[in-house]
Amino acid sequence: MNPEILKKLPMSFYVPDGVLNPLQLKLLLELSNNGFEVILSGNSSITIPNLDPLTKEKLKESGFLQMPHMENKVFYAQTCLSKPYCPMSRQDARTLSRRINENFYGMITPAKVKISISGCPNGCSEPLVRDIGIMGYPTGYAITIGGFAGRNGGIGEVIFLNLDESQTVAKLAKLLEIYKNYAQEKERMYKFLRRVSLEFIKEKMESKE
Repeated sequence: MNPEILKKLPMSFYVPDGVLNPLQLKLLLELSNNGFEVILSGNSSITIPNLDPLTKEKLKESGFLQMPHMENKVFYAQTCLSKPYCPMSRQDARTLSRRINENFYGMITPAKVKISISGCPNGCSEPLVRDIGIMGYPTGYAITIGGFAGRNGGIGEVIFLNLDESQTVAKLAKLLEIYKNYAQEKERMYKFLRRVSLEFIKEKMESKE
């Protein structure tokens, strides 16, 4: 994207775990009362146009995370409602999401990496159209790679099945390491997958290198 266009985009922030704390709610109420539009997005984020630097710092101090637009790094993992609130959920996607964000959020990568986690195969958080998707089944988690919702997009391919939470985090660490080592600059995961093949990635995942 053109850097000049990026400069004109309004400021967006992640809401960690999708849960607003009392201070954040108070700040958003103040902004709304002062005429700011607080726009909710579907990826646990808010966007506030025309935000001044001082208010931006207050939002960050309250726990909001400033959202990158086109930076080459791992974005904040998106998740669904999950256990204990969703009766369809087969795994605790929100707990896994916290572990993934603690370990990988902000990691520098060849291109941006979007991760989405759902507690069941219904995939309310759209994991199948993310760079890395994780879905909960009664037998554990499945990992897909190479999903993309853009004009050249498609459904991610399954690379692992029946993983517990710790195995999922470990596999994700190895997968991101392979992506960093073998992907070209600005090459999104779906393009990387098409270029090197799923078999190549599986071989590297099994390697002790």
